[in-house]
Amino acid sequence: MGAGRWQPEPAQLARIRQEIHYSPDTFHARRQDPALLREFPEGLDMSQSLRTAPKGYDRTDPDIEWLRLKSFFVWRTFSDAEVLRPDFPDRVLQAWQAAQPWVQFLNEAMTEG
Repeated sequence: MGAGRWQPEPAQLARIRQEIHYSPDTFHARRQDPALLREFPEGLDMSQSLRTAPKGYDRTDPDIEWLRLKSFFVWRTFSDAEVLRPDFPDRVLQAWQAAQPWVQFLNEAMTEG
């Protein structure tokens, strides 16, 4: 199960980066939310990023490691045993509710402007 934006279109990616740059406190609060990390313990997928600063950003920006990301996505797996449990739909709902503020941050970033 995952939540966020996996390889968004360039215009969307630019808006997300802009929102991180302009609202770093909100970004960090969302990505470090205890409920999100409880359901998605790996946190934000950091596997794909630019080698240098994106165009328009200084490589010494304090949030450069986040601005370099190509995706803004959290994910988790469920075991076969978890999927077969009668309460599995409730677990999925719980995980989705934990991810909702994160997704809302990204959606708002992509629709502003």
